[in-house]
Amino acid sequence: MSTFASLDPQVRPWAEWFVGLLREAGLNPIVTSSRRSAATQRRLYADYLAGRNPYPVARPGTSRHELGQAFDMVVPYVEIIGPLWNRVIPGRTKWGGKADPVHFELRLPRK
Repeated sequence: MSTFASLDPQVRPWAEWFVGLLREAGLNPIVTSSRRSAATQRRLYADYLAGRNPYPVARPGTSRHELGQAFDMVVPYVEIIGPLWNRVIPGRTKWGGKADPVHFELRLPRK
């Protein structure tokens, strides 16, 4: 899954496993974003502030996407799938919930 090639090496296998599991279940998840450059994060944040993005976007410099620890995914039954992601590594995996249903992250200690 080249979509995840830029993710942190500790995050990538979990993301690939989870998305693969969803594909095997026939849910056809669509990963729309993974690691982002600072420039991309700034652009997305500006779009969010201007009302051009329906999902929340973290302030540049604070996003787990910039660290390669998050990905965005559109998937059916996200209200069930999201909480399952939270159970992959309890306390470290986090789904964005109703406010940001496309957001999935695996938190690693900040360096």
